[in-house]
Amino acid sequence: MYIVSFAAFAFLMMSCADDEIIETPTILSPSKTIAFDADIEWTEPDQTRSASPDRVSNFSLLTDTGEEVLPCGVYVQDGIQYNGEEKPLTRGAVINRIGDSFDVWATYTKDNVSSEFFSNLEFSKGSGDVFNSLNTYYWPGSGTLDFVAVSNTPASNFAHQMSSDGTKLESFIYTVPADATQQNDIIVAIAKGIAGDNNTSVPLSFKHIMSAVNVKIGSVVKGEIQSITFKNVYNKGKYLVEQGVWVVDKTSVGDFTVTMQDGKFVSLGTDAEGTPVNTTEGTFMFIPQNPGDNAEMVIEFLDSNTGHLYSDDDTKNPYKPALRGSIADDNWDKNKTVNYMLSIDESFTLTIEPVGKKLDAHYVIGYANVTVEGIDNWTIEVSSDISSDEQITIQPEEEVNPLAKQGFWTDKVVDANGNVTTESARGSSSWSGTGNVTNKLFYIFIPENVSDKDRQISLTLRGTGDASTVSTTKVLLQKYPNWTDGGFGWEVVDDDESGEYGFKWTRKVVYQFYQNHGEILGFGTDWTGYTRTQMLEFINSIVAPYNNGNDLSVGASDSWIYLTETLIRDWWLWREYKMNVHIDYTKLNNITTALSETDGLANSKALYQLGGSAATSSLETVLQESTKTENTDPAFTITSQDGSLNDLSGILTYIQKKNKYNMQIVTTEVATTPHPIFNVDDLKWYLPAYGQFQYFTPDPNIAGDDKSHYWSSTAVSGSSEAYIGDGTPKDRDLPYRVIAVRKNDN
Repeated sequence: MYIVSFAAFAFLMMSCADDEIIETPTILSPSKTIAFDADIEWTEPDQTRSASPDRVSNFSLLTDTGEEVLPCGVYVQDGIQYNGEEKPLTRGAVINRIGDSFDVWATYTKDNVSSEFFSNLEFSKGSGDVFNSLNTYYWPGSGTLDFVAVSNTPASNFAHQMSSDGTKLESFIYTVPADATQQNDIIVAIAKGIAGDNNTSVPLSFKHIMSAVNVKIGSVVKGEIQSITFKNVYNKGKYLVEQGVWVVDKTSVGDFTVTMQDGKFVSLGTDAEGTPVNTTEGTFMFIPQNPGDNAEMVIEFLDSNTGHLYSDDDTKNPYKPALRGSIADDNWDKNKTVNYMLSIDESFTLTIEPVGKKLDAHYVIGYANVTVEGIDNWTIEVSSDISSDEQITIQPEEEVNPLAKQGFWTDKVVDANGNVTTESARGSSSWSGTGNVTNKLFYIFIPENVSDKDRQISLTLRGTGDASTVSTTKVLLQKYPNWTDGGFGWEVVDDDESGEYGFKWTRKVVYQFYQNHGEILGFGTDWTGYTRTQMLEFINSIVAPYNNGNDLSVGASDSWIYLTETLIRDWWLWREYKMNVHIDYTKLNNITTALSETDGLANSKALYQLGGSAATSSLETVLQESTKTENTDPAFTITSQDGSLNDLSGILTYIQKKNKYNMQIVTTEVATTPHPIFNVDDLKWYLPAYGQFQYFTPDPNIAGDDKSHYWSSTAVSGSSEAYIGDGTPKDRDLPYRVIAVRKNDN
């Protein structure tokens, strides 16, 4: 450890033997002491709901029978904002200026060797608003220093954790107390790479690392709010200093009750919009999080309009339990203020409820349920804060094509000649409806986000005509890739996807198409059915997209897919056939490409060309779902099958469906079938080669996450194995996790 105190340095030198050499940093003159200037990042407050340009979401506080009593809009402000008028700096209040002291950790680095310089050292404000330590520390004269400072820390339930080698501060661990007045608006500053021969005070810019939550009056509220509690909220977490992110402890939850003046809030319906319900020092300072599935807001409320008292205290009113609303879909982000705005029930209802919350950077389909009551005409629109050549679109479930329902992100319609048209296969940016609907499901087609920030996607549901002033908005968040030094970015949402590598299949299957009553002189009739030529055309319309665009001719073949026919009737001019589609997946198991240790894109393309489209479930799904035109009977039956069913949720399926497809509708005299059309050169998101896993960053939210848990795209030549992320060969039929990457084109 380097000696940084001047007195300690002198003492240690005098106590050394003459032949002992101690390597220490050069100590400059005593005037060159380490000191800091400090300020705080602050966003000027706007106390109205317009502090956020849009309401990001809404929900309703309901009775136990589902009756809506208090609609609640959720508005988000940038920065940590005080609630109401500014008050003096106290531990439980929002702070907008630096206090009298803060604690600092320092790491010294020279010649790529690091050591702790000092730890948890208090610096106090002195003359000229410069912060100095009680024990003087001097600049080392060489190397560099990294500083981490924290201020306004809690008196208890707050600890720091050093790195495993003890050289630097790694994290803070905090459990939030139940009393809002004892919660802290913690601020952190980092200054890295400061030259060791510096002779001026170091500027520190502190940033808020908590999420503030307030409750306010929205539109008219008439009644008495007796208590408000946020229940089952995550209350413990670890703040990773280098990454600047919180990792919540999902095993630790708590209940938090709003602090109100006089213990309740009485409204006569004349309060201005934005009037705080909680006191200034009652602003919650929560660990940033997406509250868990069981998180809810619970309100005890005396409604002046109806006289009903809603309370869980059955001595007050045993027949009207407290009002409840789920907050599981809300986002409490770092350095943001979330305002819950309460209103009295209106004569209409507009709600948007996302289905699932995780939207990764690749092409992704989101889902939302929409409920409308009391409005004749309405529109749902989708927009984004990041401009893109590819538009976000929305479609109701009944208009979604069958390929998208299988998980294919379909973009455009391909015509019969194979040309990509301008016709959308995924709807448009808005959709209009009429009348009341309940939980109407919409698909949201979201293009890849290859920027360097999260994309905010706004779903706005609004009335039209006489109800044009009525609207509600829900904001979804699409992550951006984790761009790394390797020139590519990683997907960041844990989809918990795992499966076989594939190409170690045993399945063989035969699908048979029966001609009905055959043909006469090569012609079909209403009685005889399809001709042999029509049968070939129909079968190839299905198979060709999965066979690199190539049609099949009748005859046995060494290919993994081929066609045979059976002549079952040959009476003079009358002939009757059965066509057999043979699929032998075992012939795809010999991988002679996809062997690169460093180029996952080339590997992924090679696997797709070998049989990737067939490895998805879509080929057999289309065969099984095809019907005859004249009677909607199944077009194919399975006449034989052998071996095990393929793992159709394997790695290629996952990877391919993170990319963009087009859709071709093929119509023959036999049937109409949709096909996913994909150009291998359009493959953007792919499976990394095992050499690319050197840039892999474990997910702190996944216990024990490691590159050895993931398949790479690199196959082992002449073997039935492939490499996992750490370069170890494994049998291709074992399940490992899947993660996709994308080249950085910027």
